[in-house]
Amino acid sequence: MQITRVNAVLYFTKTFFDFYAVGMSNTLRYTFPADVIQHLDIVTPENLTQQIQSFIQTNKLPSASILMLLADELLFCKELSLTPGVNPAHEEEIHTFLDAVPFEHVIDKLYKLEKKEILVATNLDYFTKFQEAFESNNSRIEEVVPTFLLGKTVNLQNGMPQDVAHSILDKLGNIRAWSMPIMQSITAPTIQETNPMERTPKEIDADASPTPPPTPKKSNKRILIMGISIIPLIGVFLFLLFQMNAENAKQDALFRAKQKSTQIQQSAPVPTVPVTSTTDQSTSAFAATVDEQNLKISIEYSPASASLAASMKNELTNFGIKAIQDIPVTTGSNANAVIFSDSISEGTKQRIVDELHKVVADIGVQSNSQMSDDVLITLP
Repeated sequence: MQITRVNAVLYFTKTFFDFYAVGMSNTLRYTFPADVIQHLDIVTPENLTQQIQSFIQTNKLPSASILMLLADELLFCKELSLTPGVNPAHEEEIHTFLDAVPFEHVIDKLYKLEKKEILVATNLDYFTKFQEAFESNNSRIEEVVPTFLLGKTVNLQNGMPQDVAHSILDKLGNIRAWSMPIMQSITAPTIQETNPMERTPKEIDADASPTPPPTPKKSNKRILIMGISIIPLIGVFLFLLFQMNAENAKQDALFRAKQKSTQIQQSAPVPTVPVTSTTDQSTSAFAATVDEQNLKISIEYSPASASLAASMKNELTNFGIKAIQDIPVTTGSNANAVIFSDSISEGTKQRIVDELHKVVADIGVQSNSQMSDDVLITLP
């Protein structure tokens, strides 16, 4: 039997989702309980599926073909240098970034903007659990699209009211082309140009299946010109290398002289002086600033990383951080990562990363504008 489905749009955030389908009198909202989604991870997947199914049955939702919009707070994004297509230099940077995304299953896509490329990744379980729930009434999620692609004209700051949902469905033909690959595994992502809201339907259809850039024809003259242009660069590199070696030798000599002076001073008799407290003086050079001491930091780790988490907590406590929360989870992230809120300054980020490097050498650094914590550390 053929199933008739109406078009619908679902706006998903970390605390609620809004749903609207053609023919409905208003947008419906469901707010998640606190124990369902924490730190952008689905804590109880079975409960989430059951709650969505209950929402569908209670509101008697029609069978629908659904466009799923992901709020910015659910996304991990990395800006890449603009190049024509996926190249070897990009691939290493892409895989390093995806390994640091703190989810077991990841969905990603590379979007080509006017002057830059943005790699977007998120939790694939968001899609799979919603899909399982909506299949109970013969609905299907056909597309998953980041909301930032809709442009500044679509305001979803306070949710998705009916008029906004209408305007989105009116442009559904254009938006479909920008869906993330919802059945993909983690591989080099597809490049897609954007912004769909500023393109005509004809242009969207033409770019819906992007093709690799054409291979340039070989030219001996071009190779010769490139070879000649490289020679000055090699000279500059050798000069800088010589300068670095000279500076290192100078610094080494200064260190040896200082070390010898210290040894002479230590060998001289030291007069006895009253003992005074020097705690504040000895730690002030490396301790956290007042603002850094009040940072809210969470460490999320699996049982296998409990020892490493304890070492990190001890190091940050010694640094002066006061509010550090342990968050044990069943399954950790793919790799060590520290995720900063956008409100954290670059200087503070560097100081926190330097402290963590005392415990672990390899840790990825990311940013997220919608975190409740100032700093989230995820461990495998």
